[in-house]
Amino acid sequence: MSNASFAKASKILSSLSMAGMPLSVEVLEHQTGIRRLALDKVLEVMVFYGWVSRMGDLVEIGSQIKSWGLNMLSLSDLPDRSAPYLQELYRQTGIDVDLSIYSAPHMVFIKKYGFSNHPYEPRIGIPYEAHTMAVGHTFLAQHSRAYLDQYIEKFLPDMSEDALQAHVINPVEATREQGFGMTTSDRIGLDEAICSPVFGANNEVVAIMSLWRPTPRHFERPSGELLSKLPYLHDMTEQLSLSLGSSRSAA
Repeated sequence: MSNASFAKASKILSSLSMAGMPLSVEVLEHQTGIRRLALDKVLEVMVFYGWVSRMGDLVEIGSQIKSWGLNMLSLSDLPDRSAPYLQELYRQTGIDVDLSIYSAPHMVFIKKYGFSNHPYEPRIGIPYEAHTMAVGHTFLAQHSRAYLDQYIEKFLPDMSEDALQAHVINPVEATREQGFGMTTSDRIGLDEAICSPVFGANNEVVAIMSLWRPTPRHFERPSGELLSKLPYLHDMTEQLSLSLGSSRSAA
């Protein structure tokens, strides 16, 4: 699949996810053009942005994660006052919440059970269609080479070595260049969202992550309804507006 085709399919997939459509294998094949990937099923893995501080939200999210057979929820830069809620989430649901290694304050994502918390390795290049998050791919650190090899084999089989080198960027540098709240999706002009395959310990595809980044526009559209119950949206929107404006001015 070409870069343009993958980007288009990713955008469609993410729109389907935000609209609440189940991300079944059939949806992947018929609606996006992404081939079956030899999956028995595709897990619908939603990504929550913002700070979650109400116990009801955490238990609800934790129960959903458990129903998917997952047991890790990673949140970044949570306020200190959230600690009691997170401890209670673990006590009630068994969901482990990792707070130690994420530097994108708007990012929350779900890790497949079985990945341990490897220290973040900033030298790892991440294919920028594959993930919106510019930093914090700790669960890929141990398997990064196998991940990149399988990603390339599945999605970029015809790309030359020179093109592959240009296609893989350093996530830390991308974050510095683009500013707070910006993600690598901006480098290829995606203004909504992208998706990612998730690889297990044996390097098999275990899930498709559907990701999007919160921009001020998201809070004005139906697709932003998922975020409506999270606190601090006004402050987040203001910060993101400033960072988006300064980043584009600098470009």
